[in-house]
Amino acid sequence: MNLGFSGFDKESKHQANVRLAIKLGAKPPKNQYRNYREILEEKKAAKEQEEDTASKRRQGQLAYGAIQSYNKNQQRKREKQRNPNAIMKHYGIAKPRKRKMSLPFAPSSAQIPSGKAVSKQLKKKAAEFLACTRATSTLVEIIEYFKECLARKAPITPCLLTLEYLFTELIRRGDIRPADTGAQNNVPLAKDPQANHKQWLQAHYGEAFDMIIDGMHHEKEGEASQALAAAMKLLAVESHHRPEADQFPMARLKQILTAMLSTECLNKHLFNRFLEYASYLDVIFYCWKTVPSLVPRSGAPPSDAFKHNFLLLLDAILFGKEKMKEADNVLCVPLGDGFDYTLVRKQINRTWGFVMNWQHSVGVHEQLLILLLEKVFIHLDKPVLLTDFLMDSLDVGGTVSVLALQGVFVLIQQHNLTYPNIYEKLYSMFEPEIFHTKFKARLFYLADIFLSSSHLPEGLVAAFVKRLARLSLIAPPQDIVIILRFIGNLILRHPALKRLIFHPTGGEASSDPYVMEERDPMKSKALESSLWEIAALQNHVLPSVASAARFISNPLPSVEWDLSEVLEISENDIFHKEMMSKTQDFFVNIDRPTAPPPAPTFRKRVPLFHLFRIAMDSVLKPIQRFLYIGSDVPFVLDPPQQLDVEIGKKILGTVVKPAESEAAPSTTGETVQQNSNPKKNNPKTVKQEGEKGVKKEEGNKPNTTKDATAPANAAEPVPAKPLHPVLALIKTTYKSKTLRRTDECLFALAYCARNLPTPEERHTVYDLLVELIRASNDLLAFVAYYIQLATQSGHAGFGHGLRSAITRWYDRFSPTELAEVLVRSTAYAGWTHKDLIAKVHPKLQCADKQTLIDAATKRTSQLQQKKAPEKKGKKKKQKGKAAAPLQQQQPPAANTSKAFKRYQVLLQFKSVMTVGKALELIKLHGGKGRLELLPKHLRRSAKIWEALYANLSYRELLHAVLPLQDFRLLKEGEPNAKAYADSLTKRLDALEGEHIHPIEVQTVAILYAKGRRYATHVKEAFHALHQTEMCPPVKDILLGLNDAFEHSFDHHPKTGVRYYIALDLRCVHDKKQIFRNEAVTCFQASVMLAFCIFKREKAVTVVAFTDEEQTLAPVAFEPTMTWDDALKHCVGLMLPKTKVSLAAPIKHADAQKVKVDMFITITDSLIRVNPTRRPPVAEMAEYRKKTKLPLSRYLAISLSRHLPSLEFSPDSDTGGILEMVGHSAGNAKLIEAFAKNQFF
Repeated sequence: MNLGFSGFDKESKHQANVRLAIKLGAKPPKNQYRNYREILEEKKAAKEQEEDTASKRRQGQLAYGAIQSYNKNQQRKREKQRNPNAIMKHYGIAKPRKRKMSLPFAPSSAQIPSGKAVSKQLKKKAAEFLACTRATSTLVEIIEYFKECLARKAPITPCLLTLEYLFTELIRRGDIRPADTGAQNNVPLAKDPQANHKQWLQAHYGEAFDMIIDGMHHEKEGEASQALAAAMKLLAVESHHRPEADQFPMARLKQILTAMLSTECLNKHLFNRFLEYASYLDVIFYCWKTVPSLVPRSGAPPSDAFKHNFLLLLDAILFGKEKMKEADNVLCVPLGDGFDYTLVRKQINRTWGFVMNWQHSVGVHEQLLILLLEKVFIHLDKPVLLTDFLMDSLDVGGTVSVLALQGVFVLIQQHNLTYPNIYEKLYSMFEPEIFHTKFKARLFYLADIFLSSSHLPEGLVAAFVKRLARLSLIAPPQDIVIILRFIGNLILRHPALKRLIFHPTGGEASSDPYVMEERDPMKSKALESSLWEIAALQNHVLPSVASAARFISNPLPSVEWDLSEVLEISENDIFHKEMMSKTQDFFVNIDRPTAPPPAPTFRKRVPLFHLFRIAMDSVLKPIQRFLYIGSDVPFVLDPPQQLDVEIGKKILGTVVKPAESEAAPSTTGETVQQNSNPKKNNPKTVKQEGEKGVKKEEGNKPNTTKDATAPANAAEPVPAKPLHPVLALIKTTYKSKTLRRTDECLFALAYCARNLPTPEERHTVYDLLVELIRASNDLLAFVAYYIQLATQSGHAGFGHGLRSAITRWYDRFSPTELAEVLVRSTAYAGWTHKDLIAKVHPKLQCADKQTLIDAATKRTSQLQQKKAPEKKGKKKKQKGKAAAPLQQQQPPAANTSKAFKRYQVLLQFKSVMTVGKALELIKLHGGKGRLELLPKHLRRSAKIWEALYANLSYRELLHAVLPLQDFRLLKEGEPNAKAYADSLTKRLDALEGEHIHPIEVQTVAILYAKGRRYATHVKEAFHALHQTEMCPPVKDILLGLNDAFEHSFDHHPKTGVRYYIALDLRCVHDKKQIFRNEAVTCFQASVMLAFCIFKREKAVTVVAFTDEEQTLAPVAFEPTMTWDDALKHCVGLMLPKTKVSLAAPIKHADAQKVKVDMFITITDSLIRVNPTRRPPVAEMAEYRKKTKLPLSRYLAISLSRHLPSLEFSPDSDTGGILEMVGHSAGNAKLIEAFAKNQFF
């Protein structure tokens, strides 16, 4: 008991008062706040102390064992002296024992227990030497131990780190003054002892540096890479503390490069590590000053290993022209006069001349061509001198010929090279072996460019088509799709080749006149053959290949297929797609149950309609998921893949056609076609039969249909019937603003129109078509899906219901709106408005609308001058009415309606050819919505853009910055750049109205800052082949994009959902790119998704994974934070390693009793953090039960891996769990839809 406080100091008085207050009933104070990092450091220090204690204990035990061994040895000696003839009795059979290595400075009886102990001893010795550099024996011991490790090929990383730290400190102190040469060995010893000591340190530093260079030849790649890193760091320290200012240590750099250029083994790991230092401008410059001296010029030719290493070195230090702008990016010394590109280019040409004179093996030849095409071409003074080399390379064959073909293409395109037999060479490259090389995509890309001209001889193109068709019979499935798309594009470019599809005398497999062995394509008789190979592929076992081969049986599209979409498809993608769509597991209980039946329980009776609603909801959930993500599994890929028709038919068939779904599904319409007339196998015959069916249906249609289309004014109001559940779901989904694309909804509408059982329900689909679809592309896509389903079922053609619906769709627009629709619409999904009108023949009541419809099909004059035919048996007209036909024969008056004038004005915009005429039209008629009408060549004019800035939508204005930079129209100080920057800043209210997501703005801003046009690697690589130097980004435009980016966080509507977001903030993610987007890193993408939701919603909890699996660190975002503040805050939370558990956020929220509607976990690869592929199904079920939130959902986002990483058992409910890949505004829409429970 404290009787008084007078004798206490201030702290003791405070503690006594606190104890007294607690005794009187007050609550004890909370524990004082401590940083979590300090607690971790204390735990780490305590753990190290325990390990040190255990190490000392082991050393004591070893010492005790050494004493016991010494006593036993002495006892043996005494026994040997007493009885010399009993040697075998005392020693036994000799067994050789491997000698254990120990540190030279360790006690003779103690062995090194582990690598950590060696590192501690080395650090301790280094600290002792730095404390007293006169203790020279310590440095000698460290170097001797390093030498022993090198001799025994033991791990050398502890020695490297110790020597690096030790000599770095000595150089910084000035105890070692590095010189560029080894002349210090020849300097006589001075009389001053301090100078002698420094010379001694200098000599041992040179010896240690040579040993570090020898460590680069270590047999373990990790140890060799660490030796390279240590040498480069010492080189950087030397340059910063050299007596000569701004002098680069050239001798050290040459020593390092010489060690990397081994003649015995490939040092790819060293060059991968050297890339970190090759990004600095001074290292590149001085490497090129050194490289020519490293090339052997006399004696025996270099080995293949040296050639590979030398090309890897050139690959590491070659650079693009944008690198020269980074003047401050140096490792050692700044370049005083700037980067001397003239000198470096001279060195590059000189070095490349030496390399070209070598004898190349196939591997070296391939590596040489890749380096030439990607990095060397832009630096050569006279690329035409490579002509002979590339011509010889074309004759090698295989991948070397493909790479050489690209080089020839560059010379033809940029340097006007003429090569007469280039098409014969290209023709000969299409051999079966090409499908098993890694450059087949490059060959198809080059062939597409070479055959892009429509003026090539038909015989030549036909030979390529026929050769590719023959190769498709033996090609892998993923390559068959590429070949079929390529053949389709060639036929579209040369319409005369359509006769190859069904040539009357083309023969079949047994009698094909085409000569495959002929090397000259013009003599192969390809025009006399037919494409029976593609017809055979329509029966391929893979539905994707069979559907791709059916393009010859359908009307050809008006737009070519994009080959870039199929060039990246691999066998694993096709296999995984088929497995996910076809495979189902069924569990069967083969044991008879032995437990007694459960006791009967009495429950409250549930109404029948409620049971029906529950059953219907469970059936509609897969359809709802399909409409949003286009799949039957909870997996979303960005960008979305092409719609899988077979999956859609399987999902929709369970509700739309339940009777047929129970039977074995037929993926193609082959059975129906086989039982029908064989003439229908010909697509032309199918088309004619379909048109006849339409005419027949028009003649025999009942009166009820006519009455249905006419307005029923006198009819009594009939109560509207409820929509079919699928149609109601399609209607709700189509109208939602969170749908990333409409393809799935349009396919579902087309499927219902073809397969609903009753005519009334099918006519409901047509009414819904007129009500929902507003955009032209959506209508054309619906028609394409409708025709595709009709062709597969064997009933091609338009029915009266569809024709009437399309007529009403045109009639819903005003005349002015219809003019805009007809002019602005382009070909989509192989259909145009002209094709649709020619198929439907719409008759509109409004004369202005009908005039526009006729003008769209170019039938205005014919219809105006056409005379109505007189029916037989009709009496002649009276004489008073005989003057009417004479009036009709007079030339018609010009149409002066407002809509038709608008139609003509829009056509003028599409056909204008000069900038002056376009500016006059914009000034006269306005520029709103005119950008997409103008021809593309006018977009290279700055005046056109200046006239359109005020009339563009903000999304068009935002995305215009990339083509403007590509066309070099945005330069610092020019009026166009200033006008664009002002438009970005002054029109932020339009940004709010269009609800542009911050992800979209961020991607555009990063691409502009980096000087890129596309975010994907393939598109940017193809674009860079034809792109010269781009203009640097304008400062005002960067500021405008940044303002738009910050402003885009604040205008999105709130959803009211409670979020719990867990981020994986590893240090590696700051350099790792996301899937198909090289502009944004995984770290930026994860922070962006979390910060967007935090700025929009009220109830958001953001946490980060730590190095302990069940521990989550809070991410303290604040509403007033900017994007840069949020990024800096998350940088402070990054860790070298993290342990991610998908169930940890659920358990954490459950422990804190936080009610969550949506869990989001974001990482780079779910398969890395969750190798068992187990989704948190059980944890989510338990959490829903405890919190009574049955609709709580879980979203796992994988930013870099593009394949599904979660495996669901067939009996588990996948509802409420979704896996997502990628980072885009479309994915952000899906996250919002999933959070609102629009699909589950």
